[in-house]
Amino acid sequence: MLDHETPPIEILIASLLFMLTRYNNKPCERLQNAIVEHFEMVLEHPNLHNSGLSNTCRRLKTHWEQMHPDFDVDTYFSTISETHLRNLH
Repeated sequence: MLDHETPPIEILIASLLFMLTRYNNKPCERLQNAIVEHFEMVLEHPNLHNSGLSNTCRRLKTHWEQMHPDFDVDTYFSTISETHLRNLH
């Protein structure tokens, strides 16, 4: 059961998606820290029943914790896309 201070999980995920998009446009360490905190809130949410979502959030939280502040997001996602496309063939 949610208490009056726990936001719905949909709001947390929507906030995360917004921050991830914002970070892609203008990376900064404060936003990176906020993203990590939101992943933690999602992981601790009492209504998180989807083990796939919790596993993904756990992995992404670790990624964002370890990411260097001057990390080039465009290069990272471009590399991932290229690797994914090669694995499809």
